[in-house]
This record gives sequence, structure tokens and C-alpha cells, in this order.
Amino acid sequence: MKNSRVLLPNLISLLPIVYGGLLWQYLPQQLPIHFGIDGQPDQYAPKLIAVIGLPVLIITVNYVIIRSMKNKGIDNQKVFTVLIWSLPLLLNVVQIVTFRHALNYHINIGSVILPVIGLLFIVLGNYLPKTTPNYMVGIRLPETLHNSENWQKTNRLGGFTMVFAGFILLITGIIGNMIAVIGLIVAMVITILVPAVYASWLAHR
Repeated sequence: MKNSRVLLPNLISLLPIVYGGLLWQYLPQQLPIHFGIDGQPDQYAPKLIAVIGLPVLIITVNYVIIRSMKNKGIDNQKVFTVLIWSLPLLLNVVQIVTFRHALNYHINIGSVILPVIGLLFIVLGNYLPKTTPNYMVGIRLPETLHNSENWQKTNRLGGFTMVFAGFILLITGIIGNMIAVIGLIVAMVITILVPAVYASWLAHR
């Protein structure tokens, strides 16, 4: 992967520091860093950590992901691109909502985050069937990793279920309230359980 393709997502990860710097004098000393299922903050961190620490953490995690992909020889550049952009974009959305909340412009974080995650699921689901067996990206089960035909069929189904789950997150996230919580649970069950059962069935048929 070219360095320029890696550099831009990392620069995007630094944007929340710019937002935080511009708003610094208006932000409280403690900022929310985690929200419960009711959309209300339940964990806080000092302003310095919330504004600077989280972007630095995301850049570090992205670096680890990129190095792991290179070391494991993942050959699908489109999957690379989606993965390295996902965390920076999600970070920016989360930080903007967090800053607005800290400034008393309260919005339900679930109604913003879940649709964004849903869109990421939809994008990833379209690329999942195009992956080849590896230990980092895809439906990585013993049945799929040791059988290329199982991998291909399971990841094709996994891509479909991920897209379907993405639409569930997108719609229920916009509706909000407990519907969003139910949508999240259903989406996770569909994404994880259905491909796992299918891979096992293929292996034992």
C-alpha cells in the first residue's frame, strides 16, 4: 500500500484535535467518552485526553492494522481502503457528537453512530465475498480457513448478511430509542451467527 494512501486517513484522524483546539475554551474540563444504550454519557475523561488522546489512539490502532495486513499478505486493496478509512471517519463523527454534547447541544448519539456503522457494514459487505482465505479479514473460522470453497461460499453469504445488517442498523438507528437497541442486537446475531452456522453445515454435509 502506498504511503500516500495511508497518510490521508491518519490526517483525517487528527481533525478532531483541530475541532477541539478551536472549541477548547468553551469545552468543560471533563468530556464524555462513552454513552449508554439510552444515549446518555456514562464515562468521562479529562479534556486533554478526550481531545488529543483518542485521535492518537485511533492512529496507533490503524497503524497496527496496516502493519498486520501487510505482514499477513492481504491482497485486496479495496478492503484495505475501507478498513483504514473506517476508524478515522467514525472517530470524527463520534468526536463531533461528543463536543456538541459537551456544549449542551444534545443529540442521541445512537441515531448518528448506528447509521454510520450501518453504512460501513454495507460497504464492507460488498467487498467481503472478494477476499481470499486469510487470518485477518473475512469470516475466519476453522472450517473456512482450511477449505477455500467453504471460505468462498461462507464469505459470499457473510457479505449478504452484513449488507442486510447494515440496512437494519441504518433504519433502526434513525428511528432511535429501543428500536435501535433491538436493531443492533438483531444485526449482530445475523452477522455473526448465520455465517458460522452455514460454514459448519458446509463442513459436515
